[in-house]
Amino acid sequence: MSQRNTEEKNAMGFPDLSIVFSRSLTDQPWFAPLKIMIDVSNLCEITIEDTFPELICWKSTSIEFVEDQVVLIYRLEEFAVRIRRLEDEIASWPEKYGRKFVTIVIMLEGKEKISAEMDRRIILAQLDSLFNVHPVHSVQELYHLLTCMTKATAKKFNSRLRDEVLGFEENRRTASNPAEVWPGMLEMFFNHASFQLARAIATRFPSPRALRHELLRSC
Repeated sequence: MSQRNTEEKNAMGFPDLSIVFSRSLTDQPWFAPLKIMIDVSNLCEITIEDTFPELICWKSTSIEFVEDQVVLIYRLEEFAVRIRRLEDEIASWPEKYGRKFVTIVIMLEGKEKISAEMDRRIILAQLDSLFNVHPVHSVQELYHLLTCMTKATAKKFNSRLRDEVLGFEENRRTASNPAEVWPGMLEMFFNHASFQLARAIATRFPSPRALRHELLRSC
């Protein structure tokens, strides 16, 4: 990272070990791939590997929701130190960033890899941040949120289940609408969601069936 960008980051009051930014597109709400967002933001001049590209590649139906996105970017060695206190980090997010959905991205260099345990904890941290977003704007927004989170979760746990969830068979798309994808998606989501998120969902929808019914009714 260049000295200029480091000075810019510090001048904006960002945490020393991360770059935090959010971007609003008032004309057409959408989330672009992280590399594009970084290029546009001019916050850094580094090459990164998107560990969760699908988290930020989906369209939003709400301009307001676009402004609820925060991306935290860490170098692997920096995050390895922070992960020891990850629960404290998560607890501090509402005070630091307000009611925003937090995406964590780890920058990998050379042959660096993320351990399976670190991978799992990152996923659960992001799942937990979902219900920090101010009361989900609409059922349709909840659908989009669960869709993108389930994609990432399924991708990390089991490639075959991921294909079933996303509606693919032998690299050929078999599902063409939400109603066809939802049964597998909900099963995957509820199986791998962290306790806090599952509890938050259950408060609003008492069962996966109730949630699916409401979501499909609004699609």
